[in-house]
Amino acid sequence: MMRIKFNLCGLQYIAALIVSFFLFVFTVNSGNAQTAITENTRDSVLLIPKPHLNGHKFITNPVVKDPFIKTYVRSGLGIGQTLEFESPVLVFNGKSLIALKGNLLFTTIDFEYQQTIRDWLAFSGRFQVAGRMGTEMQALLSNGVNFASGLELGWLVKLMETRKMALSGNIKVTSQAATMINLYDFVKGVIDSGKITTDNKIIQTTPLTRVFGGVRCAYAFNKVFGANAIFEIGYGSSVDRTKGQEWVTNFGIGFDADILPVTNVPFGFGIAYNNTNYQYSDEVIGRPQSALLQINYTGRDDFDIGLIITYQWYQENRFNNTIKFVNMLLNMKYFF
Repeated sequence: MMRIKFNLCGLQYIAALIVSFFLFVFTVNSGNAQTAITENTRDSVLLIPKPHLNGHKFITNPVVKDPFIKTYVRSGLGIGQTLEFESPVLVFNGKSLIALKGNLLFTTIDFEYQQTIRDWLAFSGRFQVAGRMGTEMQALLSNGVNFASGLELGWLVKLMETRKMALSGNIKVTSQAATMINLYDFVKGVIDSGKITTDNKIIQTTPLTRVFGGVRCAYAFNKVFGANAIFEIGYGSSVDRTKGQEWVTNFGIGFDADILPVTNVPFGFGIAYNNTNYQYSDEVIGRPQSALLQINYTGRDDFDIGLIITYQWYQENRFNNTIKFVNMLLNMKYFF
């Protein structure tokens, strides 16, 4: 019954996101139906707050970030679920529990603000909350309840910009706290020792601080197609305290298409791939690889709203198994 209730709840949540997205698109598009968008307006630097090059308005996403010096505010709300996750075999006092198929639920809340300081310099702040929990007893025991929150502060500096290409460098500092409620290790420790000890904690919190530097690049092929790429390298504390400090990397590439200039239909699409070992916690996010599909409304030059569907997979360290999940994010971004 728990699994049935969760699946129904998850489907209702996803359906609500989809309905909200299309209702918004219909409302905004109806209000702008009588406003003609001329080529001069679309190509004007002064009248297009969105990131653009060579007549192309880029469809951005929070995974492969863009290099543009723009002022904006962005919010994201997401929910995800594993694809028929099979809980690992749990062993208590030498006896194995039967592994059951279950699911893990992922949730994401993401807020970001970027402010232009000069035409070549911008400052940004970002706050994220991520969570993961098992929806059935076996999954809850093996994976616990995991929660992470983090603050990111950064600077973006324009290095070069031509008619078709933009290149920027970025520096950022991240500070996170990862919390894990580890039911399996706690119960196992009580059984093995016969009592509750001070070293056997059911709740563990790990603070993380890291410094990153990197480059971002965008290229516009024409008014319809564009691409962007990112590479970052950082250094700081590790979730695994036995490792001390560690180096982390993040790189990704994405392609987008805005079909409005050739069809007068205000929609665009994007795909991206990202690979990172930048993590809040092995237990919350792991070290995932991500494949992204994005559908955006492109009828306004100052506002983005889109559905981002991400397929992610990573190797979980504790039980050496691969976790695969799909996440759906409602992403909204307003440019000033």
